[in-house]
Amino acid sequence: MESRNGKVYWIVALLVLLGCLLSVIFGAVAGGAAGYFLARGGRATLPEPELWRMWRIPFPTPQPVVPTPQPLVPTPQAPQPQPTPRLRIPVPLTGTTGALLSQVIADTPADKAGLRAGDIITAVDNTEVNADNDLATLIGRHKPGDVVTLKVTRGLQEPREVKVTLGEKPGEAGKPYLGVYYSMITPRIQPSD
Repeated sequence: MESRNGKVYWIVALLVLLGCLLSVIFGAVAGGAAGYFLARGGRATLPEPELWRMWRIPFPTPQPVVPTPQPLVPTPQAPQPQPTPRLRIPVPLTGTTGALLSQVIADTPADKAGLRAGDIITAVDNTEVNADNDLATLIGRHKPGDVVTLKVTRGLQEPREVKVTLGEKPGEAGKPYLGVYYSMITPRIQPSD
């Protein structure tokens, strides 16, 4: 009895599979035939008046939008760029390296020591200011209150030594502060005439 039920299940499964296969084949043949006959002679056409009525339906035509530039209005909350002043300073020697001071901040150690924009600091405590030892690095090796000796060249004058007592950087406790803005001068980068 057990083997008879097993055969019945196999036969039913085979019939279901065969039915699915025949359905797919019949559907493909019927769809292909219907498509063939519709394409060949049964095209859907609209009578001439109907076609013209479709074309007369008013559709909104979008108008082209041309952007117009808005004038730039300075706003008080946005910082406005300031032109960078160009310093016309005679370079003492070709090949000079150092820090060219572009600004000395008022009431800072540099200001109190008499440094001015245009001065070139060439050494800090006998260590040359160059690409490997820039001014910030050399000053950063000290503490607020330390006295450093700067070798300074002004214009075409001979270099002189200036002693400066470093202050404390505002907002950063324990950091030494000279109070200058500068640009590095290297043999490749020289101030323009």
